[in-house]
Amino acid sequence: MNKVFTYVVDMDKYYDNLSLFWEYLLINEQKQAKKYYDKVLADRYIISHRILRSILSYYIDQSPSGLELINNTYGKPFF
Repeated sequence: MNKVFTYVVDMDKYYDNLSLFWEYLLINEQKQAKKYYDKVLADRYIISHRILRSILSYYIDQSPSGLELINNTYGKPFF
């Protein structure tokens, strides 16, 4: 049976952890975050990618920092 999980995250709760979250991003993700002209959007990118890593690592039993997310031609992340 296939399952779909939906997560709702209040990103405002994570702004105090930005420097820690930054360390979990791969170089290509850090470069992407730096491309945002708006700091709010850059911060949300950092937070959302860290949360995505945490969720995925739970299901595949791997460290969040060990996940390599690559963007497809439409910009969507995948393993």
